[in-house]
Amino acid sequence: MAAFDNAILGGLALGTAIWAWQSAQSGREAALAVVHRVCRELAVQPLDQTVTLSNLRFGRDRRGRLTLIRSYEFEFSTVGEDRCRGTLAMAGPLLCWIRLAHPDGAIHIDG
Repeated sequence: MAAFDNAILGGLALGTAIWAWQSAQSGREAALAVVHRVCRELAVQPLDQTVTLSNLRFGRDRRGRLTLIRSYEFEFSTVGEDRCRGTLAMAGPLLCWIRLAHPDGAIHIDG
């Protein structure tokens, strides 16, 4: 019986790990898509084609529901020779906010 219980617990742990990894990947892909869209709209260039997870916390989405909020950092360039920083927060696939440290003045966009 103990071996059966261990197998069930192992299966649940593996399933949870796979779900967490898939959730993290889809969140990262959604964040990267937002970065590319916003950078295109602001006529700046995203650098390194990546976002980096910087914070993970629980918070409220636009509907007031408790959800996991992921914050990411990224870099962009205004003229191709500079590196500027940006951050964004996502509630699942939805943008909460994005901030760009633009040389002409900080830009903040609410989702």
